[in-house]
Amino acid sequence: MIACFPNPSVRNMPFSVEVDGEKMLLISRWEGPVDEPLLRQYVDDAWTDPSRRGFHELIDFSGVTEVNASFETIQAMAEYSRQYDNPDGVARTALVAPTALIFGLSRMFASLRTSDESENREFAVFESDTEAFDWLVGDK
Repeated sequence: MIACFPNPSVRNMPFSVEVDGEKMLLISRWEGPVDEPLLRQYVDDAWTDPSRRGFHELIDFSGVTEVNASFETIQAMAEYSRQYDNPDGVARTALVAPTALIFGLSRMFASLRTSDESENREFAVFESDTEAFDWLVGDK
């Protein structure tokens, strides 16, 4: 079953999330400007349900028009998002970043997340959602 939130009829939401319980996959798609409060909102909305802790994740930033994020913002988000990881297994996060700026920020985030020896989530950054999806559902 695939659930979608926030409700697709709600306007002006910067992201939407599809939850595919069968594939154990979260797919988020972003549009418009992005900043730290929106990133925190996404993390909380997507991951507070404990049943999703082992899910893989595809974050598609293809629709982003502006990024208001410093190194400190990326560092804070790397630490903040770690609280929702599943301690019992490894999951993957694929970030889709079609522009040089978003690609660089995504790589920075991935590097900060994986710098902790106890990290149990794998990260990769891609230019297309097709590559990202293939990595998520392909051989692990």
